[in-house]
Amino acid sequence: MTQQKGFAHAIIIIGLLALLLGALGFIFWQNFMKTETDTSKSVATTDAVESPETDKYADWGTYESARDGYSIKYPKDWILIKETDQDGPYIRNFDPVPGTTESGYPAGYINLRVLREDDNVDFKTRTGYTVEEWYESLGETYVSTGVAGYVPKDVEAITFSGISAKSTKSVFTETNEIIYFVKDEALYSINLYPYGASSDSTVKLMLDSFAFL
Repeated sequence: MTQQKGFAHAIIIIGLLALLLGALGFIFWQNFMKTETDTSKSVATTDAVESPETDKYADWGTYESARDGYSIKYPKDWILIKETDQDGPYIRNFDPVPGTTESGYPAGYINLRVLREDDNVDFKTRTGYTVEEWYESLGETYVSTGVAGYVPKDVEAITFSGISAKSTKSVFTETNEIIYFVKDEALYSINLYPYGASSDSTVKLMLDSFAFL
């Protein structure tokens, strides 16, 4: 009988020790391990949250052409001349004055102009093609708009703002770069001065902002 009581006491003591160790373990985990785990989660969560992307077009203006169905962004310190009945808008970094360069424009001058031509009798009379035919021939054979002509070696297929287009060299009164693309049976052209202006970082942003309304 005495042995049974002693055995029962031993069981009780072992149980109490187990409870005590369990309680101490829980306190240790609560105060140290869980805190460390929570901190790690917090750091991981912080790392996962990306900082908001800087708006590349902050403080820029937007030009919308309801007539021709597009919009384009431009730096607010550039000069905007709105479209007229016979012409597209002009966006330039400053008003040019006679300079010493061969073209007559001062060094650093950039001008962007957007035009649209519809697929009509006048276009076919001037070019001999429909809009689609003219665009497909550009870069494949010599084609002309009736004002300027383009040879295949001066044509390059490009993409900007998700739009498939063709970049060309145009020599009229000066050497320009013209980007052509077709939308809804209309031929759009972005006329850039000087030739190669599309590689300018500001002009690139302008071209990337081009969107149809």
